[in-house]
Amino acid sequence: MRYKKTQEGMFIALFALATVVIIGILVSYMSNWVNDMVATQTQVFFSKQAYWNTYSGMEIATSKKIASLDDIPNADVSFSTGTITIARTTTANEYLGGNKVSTITSTGSDLRGRSRAMKLTIGNPAVDYALLFDGNNDYVTMGDVHDVGTSDFTISTWFRYSATENTLPQLVNKYNGGMGYGLEIVDDGSEDDGKIRAFIKNASARINALSTGATAKDGDWHHVVATWDRDGNLTVYLDGIAGTSVSINTQSGDDIQNALAFVIGAENNHTAQFFKGFINDVAFWTAVLNEAQVQTLYIQGFSFSATNIANEDLAGYWNFNDQTDPTDDVSSSNNTGDISGAIFTGT
Repeated sequence: MRYKKTQEGMFIALFALATVVIIGILVSYMSNWVNDMVATQTQVFFSKQAYWNTYSGMEIATSKKIASLDDIPNADVSFSTGTITIARTTTANEYLGGNKVSTITSTGSDLRGRSRAMKLTIGNPAVDYALLFDGNNDYVTMGDVHDVGTSDFTISTWFRYSATENTLPQLVNKYNGGMGYGLEIVDDGSEDDGKIRAFIKNASARINALSTGATAKDGDWHHVVATWDRDGNLTVYLDGIAGTSVSINTQSGDDIQNALAFVIGAENNHTAQFFKGFINDVAFWTAVLNEAQVQTLYIQGFSFSATNIANEDLAGYWNFNDQTDPTDDVSSSNNTGDISGAIFTGT
């Protein structure tokens, strides 16, 4: 009797083990099936087998590029192991004066009738604005703000420059030959041609630092950040790449406060070195941003709000997106500026 029970126990144990193995195989099979289907759909969505074109920078429509499919908004795509269906929905949109695609759904079904779906939701188009300067007499003044005294500071801006006869077109400055600071483009045919130059001047000497790498004169959008560490170095980052840092610690403790305006796009007296092109997202911090913060600003692009970086030190931020008042200061400082000639326009 004992022997029989032992046999039964062994049989039950073996049966249970076999059941576990079979279930494991089924789970693995189903998991692989689901993964394969999701992978195929992902390929359809993101590998240009199905993609979305923009028209006039706004309207979005679906298009399939699998085999020889016609250019129609919805389609069934058959594979040897199943079918993927691509469908869209549209909604009225204030920007278009008509409809726009709001969702796109891809549903994959295998030959057994099982299915898996993924959905892409498309939001409203984002609009970003900038100021366009003509290179002749345009500028913006923010008044007598950002007197740094003896403090550290950082300036950031996006720009798209068109070459002019001006040899040192100004991006931003609070400088008129005496004490002050600024950012300018070198456009004089010298070995530094196409670089961005940041500077600081105390009562007796001016110290300059240059960008490296890309040229600012290629007509493309570029991002520049300059950091003034008053006990350390002046560094210029162009498109996230740091130029050679220059020591400014000889001016540590020197108060460079002045009564000049913070000016964008021209010399401080508004008579020369006018910038030609677009300027966007001018920001000012009363601290030195680190390399990671600088690169975040560059990588995220000018649709990224500078308020997300060291906001407690952000003393001025003009993103030029307010259609009612383009020079509205988005920081807590509320230093609204005055535009002279520059045009408010989309990027």
